[in-house]
Amino acid sequence: MRWKRPKSIYFFAVLFFPTLGSAQVPDRILYNGKILTVDSSFSIVEAIAIQGEHILAVGTNSEILGLAQNSTVLTNMEGRTVIPGLIDNHIHYLRGTNFAAYETRIHGVISRQEVLTRIRKRAQDLDPGQWVFILGGWHEQQFADKPGGFTREELDLAAPENPVFIQKTYRTFYMNTLAVNEIAPKVPQLYDGGSVIRTSSRDGRTVMNAALEHFPFGQTLEERKGEVIAFNDYLNSVGITTAYDVGYLDGSYD
Repeated sequence: MRWKRPKSIYFFAVLFFPTLGSAQVPDRILYNGKILTVDSSFSIVEAIAIQGEHILAVGTNSEILGLAQNSTVLTNMEGRTVIPGLIDNHIHYLRGTNFAAYETRIHGVISRQEVLTRIRKRAQDLDPGQWVFILGGWHEQQFADKPGGFTREELDLAAPENPVFIQKTYRTFYMNTLAVNEIAPKVPQLYDGGSVIRTSSRDGRTVMNAALEHFPFGQTLEERKGEVIAFNDYLNSVGITTAYDVGYLDGSYD
């Protein structure tokens, strides 16, 4: 699945230099926008000049456009906002790199039917028996058309030949019949006979481990590099340029 950059906000992850040397020519100018400088006054300006990884200058449209040369790329922001790169100080980064390239994401999806469509399309891209995973990043109340968790019947209909495992938290998991047949025997004391397992966070790790036995983790160095790149691309697409990892389970990265 591809993640899309929000259209209303851009971000910059470059060093800030407020003055422009005479020999420096901007590679790119963003103008006609709302540039959040995050200086001591939290100034908002119209335009920004960038060279490589450095901000050369910020100011009014006329001031910054006056710095442009023939080689400068000009981008009209049409009133959109430009923000500095964000820092996420609580993220499971290494876990994310493992999962980003394979799992199905439903954060921000407000239609239950759209989620089921994504599950169906993902299953169609897989061989029968391969698992469809949704690993967190959603809530039952986000669906405007029909709030609530997923039933086994609707997940069976969406992916009749592929196990579907949907994690909400480490306490709540939704599954179709094929996934239940694999997971329930490994946690019989937790399973209530429906489509959902609700448990403590400690027992939830047992459920997660049973499901992740079927997750296609990258095995080679190149595969793992690809996973890291895919996750970094996603973080950058939503404006995150620095992340603090708060923990990982199996120590598969160092």
